[in-house]
Amino acid sequence: MAFNNEDQESLHNRLAYQIGVTKPPTATKCRQLLLKSREICLLLWPSPISAYFGLNSAPTKCWGSTGYLTGLRGVACLAVFTEHFLMRFHPKLLDEYGEHPKFYQLPGIRLLYSGSVMVSIFFIISGFSLSIGPLRTIYNRDWEHFHQLMFSAALRRPIRLILPPTAVTFVVMIGVRFSLYQSHYDSPIDLDWRGPIRQPTFALQLLDWVEYVLGRLVYPGEWLLPLPTVSPSEYAVPLYTIPQELWSSFLLFIFIVALSKVRPAVRLITLFFLVMLSAWCMRKKSSCFLVGMALAELHLHRHLYPPQEHSRSASNLWKYLSVGLWSFVLLLGIWMCSIPHTRGAYGSSSIGYRMISRIIPWNSNVYTIGAALVVLAIDQLPIVQAVFRTSPAEYLGKISFSLYIIHWPILAAWRWSVVPFMCRVTGDHTALRYGAGFALAAVCVTPVVLWIADICWRLVDETSIQFAKRWENMISIE
Repeated sequence: MAFNNEDQESLHNRLAYQIGVTKPPTATKCRQLLLKSREICLLLWPSPISAYFGLNSAPTKCWGSTGYLTGLRGVACLAVFTEHFLMRFHPKLLDEYGEHPKFYQLPGIRLLYSGSVMVSIFFIISGFSLSIGPLRTIYNRDWEHFHQLMFSAALRRPIRLILPPTAVTFVVMIGVRFSLYQSHYDSPIDLDWRGPIRQPTFALQLLDWVEYVLGRLVYPGEWLLPLPTVSPSEYAVPLYTIPQELWSSFLLFIFIVALSKVRPAVRLITLFFLVMLSAWCMRKKSSCFLVGMALAELHLHRHLYPPQEHSRSASNLWKYLSVGLWSFVLLLGIWMCSIPHTRGAYGSSSIGYRMISRIIPWNSNVYTIGAALVVLAIDQLPIVQAVFRTSPAEYLGKISFSLYIIHWPILAAWRWSVVPFMCRVTGDHTALRYGAGFALAAVCVTPVVLWIADICWRLVDETSIQFAKRWENMISIE
């Protein structure tokens, strides 16, 4: 009896399965299905939990003298989320401690939810982080490496900043078609809470979103004349900072290159005048970036040229004096960052703030000064840096950008409705019951927002970073 080639191959495969040389097709498919299921589970599980159970590698620690900046950024972003979660239900949240006194309005405590201050800290940290590498190569006189760093930073920055918000707002655009968002949100505070406008067709909605990306995420509308034809839709209110951060980054790169071959003292003096000019022009974001560059310069100079060693007693005395001095600077910065700023309350009656309001007119420059003092003092106080080097703070720092760009769409879609629901459960006829309902809603909402931010970080943010690297390698020349 003759066998054709197909019969011989089939017989060979069956014999191979029986002696265990190869696995049957069903087993291979099951294994592939299990691997796919594992990948999906790893994607959906928060990364700290996956790392705890050994399902993936633990996140790397942020070592180095500036590693605390990651944790500081994460804590600041959490404060922004807290403000946006609270402000719709607490109309006196940003008022001064006076006519309707609440303990959370006190200086220092109010920083736990002061988003405007935290945005200033964001921008100072960005200026610090973008400057520290190029400035280090300047001190080392490694001009070839300096050129490579500036080329890479300028090329990657737009992709790094624009791609993740574009992806998130595209999802919001899809949600608009399912009526998940409103065109306007009621705000008890004097803020304009616009939302995305629902268009008659999907094609018009897509065009509206493209106009938003180009006209609001890329075009610096607050710097230049507003574009008259751009859609008034606002797909995510906090993303107004994205174009300011993008173009402030480019401005920073220009000044790093322009001041690269001058003496450090000349560079610092020039930066001081540029910061003052930016503040006078009411360009807070630019002044924050330039302040970050100046702080990076001071940080490098302190580590490259440490003070000379003195006797042990003198050294200990100087150490205590230094800690006391920088602690005072930190408290001063916190005090300035806590100045109220709504409904004409800027320095109106708060103790100590009236003098500040007479010296510094209200245009957010007071926050720039306060935030600069806070970051400068923390850079000098290792005991405070330790707080921002903890695992929770560093984790918040890693997901901070994703948390910043996704928390508003989540809150606007449905998470704000959790608070009234929980208050109905606990009752709201007394302050204690209302507070219990609000706390219960916060316990439900915050983990979900952090979980989705974790997924966005790994799926969108990290992908955009990798894409920027591949794009640089693809188009650059040796």
